[in-house]
Amino acid sequence: MDNITTFDLDDEQLKDLRSRVKDFDNPIRYAVYHGLMRRKFLHWHDSSSDFYCNDMDGATLYKRYKFAKVIADATGLEYVKVAKLTIKNDKVRVVKYDYNE
Repeated sequence: MDNITTFDLDDEQLKDLRSRVKDFDNPIRYAVYHGLMRRKFLHWHDSSSDFYCNDMDGATLYKRYKFAKVIADATGLEYVKVAKLTIKNDKVRVVKYDYNE
């Protein structure tokens, strides 16, 4: 028990910490996709390479809708949209295509 460090946090710091933990535990994420053929051929955006991939596992996931929307709008393409995803048991599943907040 000698290695345990305790911290005295005030109410504001505690509130901020709880908010961050709650946000971290939230399974909702957003991804950018190019859906020219109406879900038949989807290409998911990978922002690390700035390319599109066929597999959703290669897509960049965003915690906030507004960040995914900025990337989708920056492409300037009409068919680039944002999808709302959820992660459960390390599997990514689409909740809604063409999601708008």
